[in-house]
Amino acid sequence: MATELDFSPPEIPEPTFMENVLRYGLFFGAIFQLICVLAIILPVSKSHKTILEMMLESGWDIEELLCLGGFRL
Repeated sequence: MATELDFSPPEIPEPTFMENVLRYGLFFGAIFQLICVLAIILPVSKSHKTILEMMLESGWDIEELLCLGGFRL
């Protein structure tokens, strides 16, 4: 009446390629949504000045700025 009990783990098949794509796609989608929510919640700078405007106010010349960008007059 003594029967052997099978305590081995059940056979679990390896995930397919599409299951992996779905798993990691959902994971990265969740991270992207968290970043979007944080971008809405966290305050941002209220400055509307561009870098170009700030450089011109500090005394840079237009020709110098164009030369830095690789343009020649």
